[in-house]
Amino acid sequence: MTSPLINRIMSSEAPDAEAEDMAVREAMQELVLYGLSESGFFARAAFHGGTCLRIVHGLDRFSEDLDFSLDRPEPDFEWKQHSAMVGRVLEQHGLAASIVQGGGASALRRFDVRTAGPPPESLRFRHRKGRILRVRVEVDTNPPFGALTTQSFMDFPIPHPLICYDLPSGMAGKCHAILCRDHLKGRDFFDFAWYVGRRIVPNLTLLRSLLDQAGPWRGRGIEPDARWREVSCGALEDCPWEDFQAVPGLRAAFDADPLGAALPGGESARQMAARVVAAFTELCARPEPALAVVAHDGPIRAVLAHCLRLPPERYWTLATDHGGLTRLVYADGWTRVAGVNDVSHLERWRGAEAEVSPPTWTD
Repeated sequence: MTSPLINRIMSSEAPDAEAEDMAVREAMQELVLYGLSESGFFARAAFHGGTCLRIVHGLDRFSEDLDFSLDRPEPDFEWKQHSAMVGRVLEQHGLAASIVQGGGASALRRFDVRTAGPPPESLRFRHRKGRILRVRVEVDTNPPFGALTTQSFMDFPIPHPLICYDLPSGMAGKCHAILCRDHLKGRDFFDFAWYVGRRIVPNLTLLRSLLDQAGPWRGRGIEPDARWREVSCGALEDCPWEDFQAVPGLRAAFDADPLGAALPGGESARQMAARVVAAFTELCARPEPALAVVAHDGPIRAVLAHCLRLPPERYWTLATDHGGLTRLVYADGWTRVAGVNDVSHLERWRGAEAEVSPPTWTD
């Protein structure tokens, strides 16, 4: 009788030995998750990261590591109890594996699962002699504040629950990785595109905590604020222009009231401006001598129109280019517009645009 593990590996229909190795690793990852569930680990932690996206949400890429975050700080956390259960589960399913505990005083605690795989005669392809397959398991014992979780269920080797980050919290983690890694990784942008394609909005509370905890802006007061976002297009977000034109009465509504007309399920420019001006007014009341805001065209234009007291029909005359800098000086209840849309700092890049080829996914 074929074991559940071998059935799982064979169900991948791997075309060659390398793909079969990947199928073995993926089955190992699922067995590790089952072992952690059986050990009670998910009563205190949540699954997140690229492997979580693949296993739980169907992301189409392989990710080797299993990443977790504790619910609350535990500086004395140890893997011993949980990794022992993982070892027993692997053994029960015919995998002779070694569990290697990671060392160091870092808040990230890990262990590696290493194995030569199932018996060679049970697989379809001949694999290299002495091969070792590895899965790394890592947990953050000093987790950032603000993550939200959800329960999911796995069906291998038997049905069992696990706790994972919800998608907005996962998106926050991916934004932090892109903003703060000291080197670019194609997988980060692949995952980011997956989130964006599903219109996932990042958990800003978690993102703020992540930025304050680790990376180049650690402790510098980076504050994501949803009020500075671009105008919401609602049901037409990311849709082509033809979809806008196809909405009955939309053109007439914008002709009659460009600032007051709202897109289906979205908001009007006037509604966007109201929340942006409220956020700007709060910034003006703060004690810091200088503050920087990163925002899109609409919010910047809304603040300028507010400061310059422009009538609604003049709102669209303001220009704000990508990367442009606008400087406002606030003192004694008055705002002075000291500079608008300065792009001089971008000049040194303009000559290189034609010479630099865009990166590819294989870079």
